[in-house]
Amino acid sequence: MNSNHIIIAAFVILFLCAASFLVVREQHLRQPSGWWAVAFSAPHDPMRGFFIENHTTDPLFRYVISTESSLIEEREIIVTSMLTVDIPSSAMENRNDTPLTVTVTHGNEKKTIYAYDRQR
Repeated sequence: MNSNHIIIAAFVILFLCAASFLVVREQHLRQPSGWWAVAFSAPHDPMRGFFIENHTTDPLFRYVISTESSLIEEREIIVTSMLTVDIPSSAMENRNDTPLTVTVTHGNEKKTIYAYDRQR
């Protein structure tokens, strides 16, 4: 083999190794990793609703929207693993400047976000 063939062979081997690494890494990133998140869809305007992002194998979530004194909305929702679901809520739009609490439960874990009037 002359030097051109050696360089080309080395390049091909290096390329195949890099491509293999990227494929394995991508497959690893697509696996559920045991975490989930809840946040407002538009942080500057929490009344537009919120989203739940699921990176676990359990798709069942339960959310409660409430004020200090009353329950406004309570639902169970399925969020398939590795997906994000937007949850628009009319209850959040018609709150009349009352601070709201959104509590999401997944298994034994609970996360809460708060919506309040920033004009006060």
